[in-house]
Amino acid sequence: SSFESDIFSAVMAATLNVPATTGHKASSKDRSTPDSVSTTPTEGGDSSLANSPRLFTPQPRGDGGPSRVSVGSGLKAVFNQRAAKQEEPSIPLLKVHQEILHPSKTWQFRIATVRAIQVFDVRWSPDDELIAAGYVDGGLRFFTPKGKLVKSYNVDDQEDPECIERGIRYRAKMSLEPTSTITGLRWQPGKKGRAKRLASCDSKGTVRCYSVPGTGLEAAKMLWQQEASVTQHGPTQCLDWLVDGSKVLVGGTARRIYCLDPNSGDTVATCGSDDPSVKMCHANRILSIRAATHCPNTFLSAGWDNIVMMWDVRTAEVVRTFSKSKHVFKGGDPVDISQSGECVVSASSEVGGEILMWDSGGSGVLASTDMSVSAGSVTCCQFSKDYTSADIGVGTEGEASCTFVRRNDRVAPKNVGGRSWTLAHSAHAPMKASIWCMDFAHTSRKAAVGST
Repeated sequence: SSFESDIFSAVMAATLNVPATTGHKASSKDRSTPDSVSTTPTEGGDSSLANSPRLFTPQPRGDGGPSRVSVGSGLKAVFNQRAAKQEEPSIPLLKVHQEILHPSKTWQFRIATVRAIQVFDVRWSPDDELIAAGYVDGGLRFFTPKGKLVKSYNVDDQEDPECIERGIRYRAKMSLEPTSTITGLRWQPGKKGRAKRLASCDSKGTVRCYSVPGTGLEAAKMLWQQEASVTQHGPTQCLDWLVDGSKVLVGGTARRIYCLDPNSGDTVATCGSDDPSVKMCHANRILSIRAATHCPNTFLSAGWDNIVMMWDVRTAEVVRTFSKSKHVFKGGDPVDISQSGECVVSASSEVGGEILMWDSGGSGVLASTDMSVSAGSVTCCQFSKDYTSADIGVGTEGEASCTFVRRNDRVAPKNVGGRSWTLAHSAHAPMKASIWCMDFAHTSRKAAVGST
């Protein structure tokens, strides 16, 4: 099969081209036997989800062409599958060919103060013309799909002119100490060209919304900004837009999810409660929010309480939960929902942790696999954005890697009936730095990752 992708990170980025998939739609009679189902969190138990997903078996590429993945931090690298040795016969090992570094790495004269160059979030624009990356140094940077830096905000990415003029090799600049870290980025769905809008949140609890014209060469305009002291939501760790763009969802150290007006940033609703007696909400901070693409009223949240919750924004109530004993979340972006809304994927943050694919209608775990291919701890996972959501990207820290998992549906034997689902590792790319975030492109078979 053929892969080509651009994965962007603080130290590098990479892209993935996944082969087109074909197959058939599973009928309601073809559903697998459900696991245990729960609509409320249960200690040590499983909670489940959804009507049978429409999954398609991909057709392998038959021309024997090389698989390539590009990676960078400003960023670009190419993995040549043919030239690389394989760790296992069944899993192609992708090799880094080229890197594009953080802008400060290209300076002729260095500063003595170490710059925080890690990437906490990375997102493709809806038209795939830009990649936005949020850094620990507080910088918001826009790159082209080929890894060229277009614009930087909140930081100065230019060399110190006095260092250049006087030939000063090293110089301390305490101003480089980050005042806050960008923890989340999301583009408004469907907005393209000059109408693109980007929302960001940071470690101080500030939420901002920008208008980003065209290819980013023109300066982005801040439409609004809300401080934590105003919204009372505290430090923020994640955010997302509802698919219709009607609300911006924000989560963090509070147990609540705040729904902000996209035109003013004002809080218009909350989901959850800070009251410990309220059971149907998170018991600890919220680390990931994923809005469904098939429905403007549905979104997922994952928290340090190791529970994934599905919410209805109209009632501000939880409609389903997903949890399993020893399936834990420690950070990153460990949950996603498929394009059709029929499947949810979650990744356990343990070393070699499980990747679980749930039925979002409540029929249990459809398929699972572990990350034994990597000795690192899982940090993030995401479905590809093709209409079948055929692939799942998984990032790890420690022994860093980016792994791609293909999901397949197969007809069960006649004496069993129904249909079975499998998750199979399709490619594995070792990385130099821990992967904290990833994002598949919308219109191409590419993915971007950010490393710490």
